[in-house]
Amino acid sequence: MYSFDFKQVVESSSNLFKMLNLDSWATEVDKHFEIDSCEADVLELMKHHHLNYSIIMPSYRFQIEHAQELAECLKSGIEKIGYTSFISDSYKADATDKFLKSDFNITQRYDKPYALFYTWDMHHKCTYGLSGHQVKNLFQQNGWTGMTSEEFMVTQSRSVTFAEPHGKLWTWLVDSSNDGMTSVGFLDKSSLKVYTCKKGSTHDARGALVTCILPLREVKEYKRE
Repeated sequence: MYSFDFKQVVESSSNLFKMLNLDSWATEVDKHFEIDSCEADVLELMKHHHLNYSIIMPSYRFQIEHAQELAECLKSGIEKIGYTSFISDSYKADATDKFLKSDFNITQRYDKPYALFYTWDMHHKCTYGLSGHQVKNLFQQNGWTGMTSEEFMVTQSRSVTFAEPHGKLWTWLVDSSNDGMTSVGFLDKSSLKVYTCKKGSTHDARGALVTCILPLREVKEYKRE
């Protein structure tokens, strides 16, 4: 059920960004990386949190600097990845194609590319029915990593090649939180959306996805003079 081939994950991640016409993103992840954890430890981590998939992401710093590029590529190519509409207004109510910059849980992501391990099944039922503020506190107390808006958009763009979510998905994107606002991801069979909710908003049908992050180390190959 769980498998991890680091080289294959790097290659498939680069190919995904190329398919989305995000060449600069592909360049960021198509490098000679090393991961500190051995395969057995990674598989145990995936099993513990029921994480089925993995992807290499550019640093969070790179993502926020190129977020507009991501939004524009998804908007223009949305039908190619299996949806008919794309909406992002995560910056403020009157803005579109923006993502909320996060002040929560991004330290491991900030300066270096990283491996993101995720699932589309919400195994942690305690995340349902909470406000943005409550779910953020829950993740902080448990030392959990969630998803950012950028990660949600990128990973959903590859969902047509993996198992489709059951009907629809509505999730707090906990790691895109800032100034009392928390991003939310929503998708059904036709639409893909990211927007923000105030910290007091709750709904019994909305939970949050738990993920894991492993930072990567770029290795410069030694060349004999």
